[in-house]
Amino acid sequence: MSFVAFILALLLGLMLLSGAIVVSLGTLMSSWVGAFAVVGIVYLLVAVAIYFFGVRRTMQRWQHRMGIIYEVSATIDSIYREAMVFIKKIVGGL
Repeated sequence: MSFVAFILALLLGLMLLSGAIVVSLGTLMSSWVGAFAVVGIVYLLVAVAIYFFGVRRTMQRWQHRMGIIYEVSATIDSIYREAMVFIKKIVGGL
């Protein structure tokens, strides 16, 4: 529970910091739209950096694992279908 509270406090602090940065830049640039654009681009660059340097390898590993799970489930489905055909042949022969 304390971890959730920490994350929520961190997000709230980040939102307040973002607002303060937008207000400061808006005052300096005399343009609120420009300030929002600058802060948005900075957040976009941070998100792209986090993706490429941190999350990308994890996503590739998950994708590989999902591929293995798909192959195993396809093999099990194939075995099930063959078993059903075999059982139908046995039952049909009686």
